[in-house]
Amino acid sequence: MDIVLTTVGIQAVINAQETGTNAVTISEIGVGTGKYTANKEQTQLQTQVKRLPILEGGQAGDNAIHVACKDDGPGAYEVCEFGLFLSDGTLFAVYSQSTAIVTKQTETSLLLAIDVKLEGVNAQNISFGDVTFSFTAATSENAGIVELATDEETRAGTDRQRAVTPASLKTLTSTSERAGLIRTATEAEAKEGKDGVALTPASLKGAAASEAETVEGKSGTLYVTPLGLRALKATTGRNGLVELSTEDEAKAGTDKERAVTPAGVKAVVDAATPETSEAAPGLIQIASEVEATTGLVSTKAMTPLTTKAVLDNRIATVEETQVGTSNTKFITPATLKAVVDAAVAAALAKQGGAK
Repeated sequence: MDIVLTTVGIQAVINAQETGTNAVTISEIGVGTGKYTANKEQTQLQTQVKRLPILEGGQAGDNAIHVACKDDGPGAYEVCEFGLFLSDGTLFAVYSQSTAIVTKQTETSLLLAIDVKLEGVNAQNISFGDVTFSFTAATSENAGIVELATDEETRAGTDRQRAVTPASLKTLTSTSERAGLIRTATEAEAKEGKDGVALTPASLKGAAASEAETVEGKSGTLYVTPLGLRALKATTGRNGLVELSTEDEAKAGTDKERAVTPAGVKAVVDAATPETSEAAPGLIQIASEVEATTGLVSTKAMTPLTTKAVLDNRIATVEETQVGTSNTKFITPATLKAVVDAAVAAALAKQGGAK
């Protein structure tokens, strides 16, 4: 409930400070039946039934005060409004609502306890006469009574005055939007990849794939350790890791698990087939086109393609044949025919001119 501090009540506290009396005294609680919205300009209750002396009062912590009154006399009435009155009759604070706050029956006693959070006034400047209040509200500095937080208030995490019970704390579970309690995962849940539980080092270890699971290669949730990966060896029926053979292992040709590198293959071939020579068969390198046409290399072989390039390079043209000065080229039948035909034509032409 929003209890309103009145203007005259606040001014009374200020005046007390300025005159050196330091504190005002709340001595009575007025109760009435008025139903309205309280305002700070009030000086009296609208429909007061009676005023009751306070039977307890004191500091409630966090700049709040606590007061209480009791009516065990005759009469019956509803309390819809109440006010805190100073010892000089000033209305210090007031509250009202449209429904009964508490009802006094003829045969019963009325007990009204009020806690007021003060704003603009220091609670230390208020006294309560000869009464005391031993059950003050708990604060971070003082022990006292507290109200228990609801599950919603516990999850909201904004209330600084209420206390959390174990049952309410249990509802504060961790989500992607808020921090909270979370259960640790079992090894089975870690392997399953279940959401909503926390991994511990032990359960995380349980999410590692075994060597058999790594080799099987069917799980999409487990992780592979270096040890498990090492077990995933390549075979003729399965992809995997393979060790490279040494040159000696490649030359031996007995290992069925290791792979041979290009360098290893060359070593095997070199060892199995020596280079060719005039005295022994073996490997021989193919000459390039340039090496074939220059004709200066004696340790390389020519292919049909390079042989053709050599021959094409040494065929004399018609002009070279007619000149007749080259001794490194040869004449083809076509070239020879072209030269002879040209010579015959020239001779016939010459004879015809002589006649």
